[in-house]
Amino acid sequence: MIVPEFWAEAKKTGKINGRTITIKRFGWSDTDQQSAQLLADERVELALADLRAGKKINPREIKRAYNGADGVPIREEIISREGDAVITRNAYGARCLNVPDVLFGDIDVETGLSIKFHLSIFFTLLVTALVIIFFRNGHLSSLLLLALTPIICFIVNKIRSLFSLSEKNALTKIENFAKKNPAWNLQIYKTPMGFRILVLHKTFQARSEEVTDFFNALGVDRLYQRMCFNQNCFRARISAKPWRIGIKEHLRPRPGIWPVSADKLPVREAWVNAYEETAKDFAACRFLHQSGSTDVDPKAQIIKQLHDHHCRADTQLPLA
Repeated sequence: MIVPEFWAEAKKTGKINGRTITIKRFGWSDTDQQSAQLLADERVELALADLRAGKKINPREIKRAYNGADGVPIREEIISREGDAVITRNAYGARCLNVPDVLFGDIDVETGLSIKFHLSIFFTLLVTALVIIFFRNGHLSSLLLLALTPIICFIVNKIRSLFSLSEKNALTKIENFAKKNPAWNLQIYKTPMGFRILVLHKTFQARSEEVTDFFNALGVDRLYQRMCFNQNCFRARISAKPWRIGIKEHLRPRPGIWPVSADKLPVREAWVNAYEETAKDFAACRFLHQSGSTDVDPKAQIIKQLHDHHCRADTQLPLA
């Protein structure tokens, strides 16, 4: 895991097989800006050499805060370092905990959302149909609505039960994993969209087979899996998403990719201050229970304490 303090950019134009191509590469450093620029210059030269050798490469690196790109570290503002864990601010303004070897995985309950969406479509079509029938056939619409009422109630109850079952199924997956892997200590949290699992009995390598098996068994988001592998770390959002707490304006300036120029820092800081003042009344997740082994790795326990403090996981604050 690499979360650098300093970033730089280098561009160079060269001729490859008679074509003029511009190469852009980033550089980074934990020590100073000059070292970041030296790395950027070096990476541009290496990219040009690869092109001349006939290798297929992307001429331009895209500036992204946190992505699945091989070779490019996490590019976010560093809020604090806690040992080898790093708390950063992501591209939409929330705080994130980045750790090299303590395993996190979020499970989103997507089925329920899909059902709610289809339910809204169903009722919209139903109301439209009844309005049309009313204007065409008068009292026939009333009889039709009366006949459809028990059917509608049945469908609503079924959809509600399916939504509940989707969360139950996620919890069942977690419990089944704990039974099959009794040495694992699973800390289970409720998130706005599902559940978060923090594993405490030992530390892990993000690219290990056991981590991949864990992710697949619980249905952890595929994009998160890819990012963990490419960035060689684990990650958890530890403060509210802005739009869930009534903040409609995006992190300023746009785009919010770090670093921003000195003249734009005041507007960013103003946004961050307003966000943090509102976010203190919300929790990123809530601790539910522990499952499996009670063994605890000392480092994992430190990360749990850090995570729970920032997430306000032991409070009854609304989730966001």
